[in-house]
Amino acid sequence: RSFTLEERENILKSNNPERDYFIHWTLKESYIKAIGMGFAYPMKNISFKLKDNIIYANRPKCRFLLQEDEGGFLTACCYGVGKVIQNGKFYRI
Repeated sequence: RSFTLEERENILKSNNPERDYFIHWTLKESYIKAIGMGFAYPMKNISFKLKDNIIYANRPKCRFLLQEDEGGFLTACCYGVGKVIQNGKFYRI
């Protein structure tokens, strides 16, 4: 429900599927928080591809930072969304 078919396939064929699952989940979570919608936003609408330590997203105005600490805990930040939400509607800045 939260991942596209391509994301699921990439996660399953990775060398570390559990880690890649959590990377994708953390990135998606950072996006839905950045737009202020939380889990009301359909998470399949934002997708990621990770290649050579570069995060590719289907949201060109967004930028993502991903950090993993020595314990393997992940933190992600989405910025530059380029939209604000007002009265339940999106407005481009």
